[in-house]
Amino acid sequence: MKPLRLPVALLWCCLSCTLMSQTPTIQDCLGAIPICQQIYTEALSPVGDGNIPNEIQNTCMDGELNIIWYTFTVNQTGDFGFVLTPNNPDDDYDWALFDITNATCEDLPDSPELVVSCNAAGGTGCHGPTGATGATDFDIQGAGCFTFPPNQSFGWSPFNDLVPVVAGNTYVLAVSNWTGSPFGYTIDFGLSTGIGILDEEPPLMELVAPSDPCGGDLLLLRFNENIQCASISGANFELLGPGGPYQLTLESDLCNVGASYGKVFHLRIEPPLTQSGAYQLNLLSNGQDEVLDLCDNSAEPQAFPFDLFLPPILDVDLGPDISLCEGETLTLDASTPGADDYSWSNGNTSPTILVSGEGTYSVTVSNVCFSDSDEIVVTYGSEPPPIELGDTLTLCEGEFILLDATLPSATEYRWNDGNTAPARPATTQGTYSVTVTTPCGETSDEVWVRVGHPPEPLSFDGTSSPLCPGEDFLLDASQPGVQYLWDDGSTTPTRLVEQPGTYAVTVFNDCGTLSAQAEFVGPPPLTVEWNVDTVLCPGESLLLRPIVSDPDARLLWPDLSEGPEFLAPGPGRYSLLVSNKCEMQELTLEIPECPQCSIYAPNVFSPDGDGINDRFELYTNCTPDFVHMQVFDRWGNLVFESKNGHGWDGTFQGRKAQEGVYIWWAEILFPAGIQPARQVLKGDVLLLR
Repeated sequence: MKPLRLPVALLWCCLSCTLMSQTPTIQDCLGAIPICQQIYTEALSPVGDGNIPNEIQNTCMDGELNIIWYTFTVNQTGDFGFVLTPNNPDDDYDWALFDITNATCEDLPDSPELVVSCNAAGGTGCHGPTGATGATDFDIQGAGCFTFPPNQSFGWSPFNDLVPVVAGNTYVLAVSNWTGSPFGYTIDFGLSTGIGILDEEPPLMELVAPSDPCGGDLLLLRFNENIQCASISGANFELLGPGGPYQLTLESDLCNVGASYGKVFHLRIEPPLTQSGAYQLNLLSNGQDEVLDLCDNSAEPQAFPFDLFLPPILDVDLGPDISLCEGETLTLDASTPGADDYSWSNGNTSPTILVSGEGTYSVTVSNVCFSDSDEIVVTYGSEPPPIELGDTLTLCEGEFILLDATLPSATEYRWNDGNTAPARPATTQGTYSVTVTTPCGETSDEVWVRVGHPPEPLSFDGTSSPLCPGEDFLLDASQPGVQYLWDDGSTTPTRLVEQPGTYAVTVFNDCGTLSAQAEFVGPPPLTVEWNVDTVLCPGESLLLRPIVSDPDARLLWPDLSEGPEFLAPGPGRYSLLVSNKCEMQELTLEIPECPQCSIYAPNVFSPDGDGINDRFELYTNCTPDFVHMQVFDRWGNLVFESKNGHGWDGTFQGRKAQEGVYIWWAEILFPAGIQPARQVLKGDVLLLR
């Protein structure tokens, strides 16, 4: 068996950073202030050593004391100088300048050679302004003053010599407040304006190359100066070349941990680079989403071409295992286009080896990017090796089967139809046999070839059927000459369905494969809602039309009629039988009779204040909605009227009415469902005192 082919991984370039988890500030090298103007004023001196401590060791300074960092990239070779003036003349400030062109901030503690100038001088007559002004010839001055010559530990003057700097190099300046006062300082870089540290030039790509010479999905990108992390993304670039279009995603170790800038980035490429050819990375500019350096200079459109040369992918094949006759030899040839190295299991490094004995022989071929391996088993015998044509082969419609009897040592082939080729096609059904002559003797074999057909479509494919609780259904995929694989892993021709769900089967043979599925749906519960919430009075009828969840359900009414509705002739109890394929419900509906109301009107009352029959009023066994009553004397004069159901107390205009007979009239309205809904009554009543 051939092993998996893998590319040969060669390290071309690597950017390694062990970065802190805290976000850098101006008190950390990674958060250094870019020098974009001549004078900077720090009104208050910060306290502490930032979020990334211990960045300064092996310098003339006494550690990171209330430190602030600055950074710049030189545009022209020359001398760098500056003057730092404390706001409090008695304050003592120290400083150190580092060249990090070919290093990173994390390299500072362990790389004293990165220090290019340092001044920690201070004391009586030596504090106050400091810097690199050319006032002395010294580059390194330790603590104290007036030690001549100064060294790493002892100083002479608060001022160093001007510092030679190189165009294109990047530097960081660390300023430490040894006094620890809060008064701050002013730093003036006017001495350096001639070398262009006040950056006014747009940033440029100075390197674009695949991180792996064998292509891959990572492109290394380096600018000639630091770039603001917030201003750059994959959308600022376009990659042209074979295998495109490409999707680009920007990555940066420094930006990912909170740094505000960086010079080196990676572009993740999708799809990866797999073809040789000429490529071009374009830096885009649309006037809005611009790539900015630390002084807000925007990058101009730039095209950076590069070439990628990939060796061919390797594929070595030693052929099938082989059996030789005694005395035979075999040349194994692993020659592969594009291979540079050959490594055989017997230690040979040439493309070919001569085999004269039994064993397993393997070879690995490789070039700068790829490798591949293969092996072959060689056996020896006194008889010719067997031929393996197979037992029974299936010939599908419109195809042919190549019967191959090839033996490396064969001298003659004789097929049963007279053919003498090592291999021949079988196009019809029948028995095919061959005899092969070798130096070890003759060997033969035969095979039965039958005509086969692809599976037939299944009748239940794509169907959807209801399945009631307790029911089952037999799915039958049976047909001759096929195999079965159901979605539950079973391999029988049939499948008993007992639960709702989707059931799928794959039917296959040597001539084809087809799949089919059927869905069985469990019915929802059968529900019935009545449209009745009323009463019926004698002589009234009501059309019953219930709401049934299954529109195909059967409704059987009391008169044995069927249909969606039934006319109830009056109040009473009505039964309904509702059924569908899976369920039956018998329901009963009670329609009450509307109440009958009676009204009583007395014919005499005595409003004498004894609490008995003091008012004339109407009495009913129902609660009316409205009662309007009027009372007239015998001359037809209205002596009392009420619309709220209150009775007459026998007075008229605040005075006792005379005894006698009075005529009354009343209108009574009852709620819906009560018969009659309105009654108008009249009569007379005798008032006694």
